[in-house]
Amino acid sequence: MKPLLKREYERSKTLARELEATGDLSSAFIALERAHILGQRYLIPHLHTHLLMLRIGLKQRDVREIFGQLLRIVATIPGYLLGWVPKGNTGGSNVSALKPIPLRADLAPALADYNVWRDVMKRAIVFCVIALCVIASLFIFDARHQSSASALSQYWTSQRFTPISIGESTHSLSVTPVVNFYGEPGFATEAGVSYLVQTDKHTVLFDLGHNQQQNQESPLEQNLQRLDVNTDELDTVFSVISIVIILVGVHGKKKAV
Repeated sequence: MKPLLKREYERSKTLARELEATGDLSSAFIALERAHILGQRYLIPHLHTHLLMLRIGLKQRDVREIFGQLLRIVATIPGYLLGWVPKGNTGGSNVSALKPIPLRADLAPALADYNVWRDVMKRAIVFCVIALCVIASLFIFDARHQSSASALSQYWTSQRFTPISIGESTHSLSVTPVVNFYGEPGFATEAGVSYLVQTDKHTVLFDLGHNQQQNQESPLEQNLQRLDVNTDELDTVFSVISIVIILVGVHGKKKAV
């Protein structure tokens, strides 16, 4: 707010406060109408003026003014975001909230450079720049994702895994949930799944967890310990690549698929 405009705006509010203190509520409201015209381009002054008008309405027990001010308080924010306000509007419920009114002669100098449509164009430019930045960010993110996915695919296809061979019938099979988004009390959880598959002669870990919190001990490791599962006894690990690298690095003798 420019110095001249701010000075006139504050002067109007001060006058309104003084008149309100003496009980002359009608004259105080007129002073606030002047403050509204001066400050309606700016969010905080605009809101503050309507709040002061609402206070006068409550003191006067003017139901029409109370509801009118409540509606205008709500409309202040979208009006500011769009940059459009009815120039010269006094802000009271006795006039339409959307009606521009010719400026009073004493206010013309302070608002000489005020152009509503220029403010609207400024907001439009800002919104366009924000939209372009969001779109550009999405394109960059997608490009990075595609690049990462391509590198991951190349890594995966370059791996040579040794499949296990059962070679005989399985007489018993058990599947134990190790990690899930929800779990029993005392078990670690995360947005991933891990299952321990046990047959007569083989123990297989199927894991799609990723230790998102980067804990020193991942939820998988914590729960395996709680279940008394020795990772040295795992025959095969079906897992996302990051976990395969960790487990194969630690337990190199295990086969991974």
